[in-house]
Amino acid sequence: MINKYKKLNRNFDKWLQKKYPNWDISIALRYLPIVDDIKSSFKKGSKILDIGSGDYGINVYMGNGFNLVGTDIENGKNEKFKVIKASVVDLPFENESFDVVVSVDMVEHLLPEDRKKAISEMIRVAKDRAYITFPSGKDSEVVDRILYKYYKFTHKKELPFLNEHIEYGLPSPSEIEKYIISSGIKKGQNVSFQKKLNTNIFL
Repeated sequence: MINKYKKLNRNFDKWLQKKYPNWDISIALRYLPIVDDIKSSFKKGSKILDIGSGDYGINVYMGNGFNLVGTDIENGKNEKFKVIKASVVDLPFENESFDVVVSVDMVEHLLPEDRKKAISEMIRVAKDRAYITFPSGKDSEVVDRILYKYYKFTHKKELPFLNEHIEYGLPSPSEIEKYIISSGIKKGQNVSFQKKLNTNIFL
């Protein structure tokens, strides 16, 4: 019976990796609500920019029919997803080049003094909507410190991503809201926004 479940689990993993390359449930749960909202709000062919995408980003979950581009500080290695090497504080795109801009868990990895410029750039290149997600709050900071110590103990080395969380401090929602509003004023538009909770830190 145990072997049967192991085989079933392996087959399920293979199916997941084929359908969603680089599958990770915590990453998927951050992207999927955004994917659902984009698909219900925008028509096929809409241009979407994923900032800080890495090799996969939102491309894994969007399926076919949308015009997807990623940016990252490293060149992309996924032939199925166009990733342009670029910094979020100086995006190489014209104003309102994309219908949608997506940034999932990226702003917390920026130096605090670069976050305002990054948000300004996202709003500048977005024609209709921007989705910006990031960890925040005291509970998230506590969990980061625990994970940092746990990773260092189990791997005998530090994890750069967690180091940046701790060294730079997590963004606050009020900070990002302020940057969004000022970016809209700079653009000459009234920018409205909604705040929504995403994945739970205990996941």
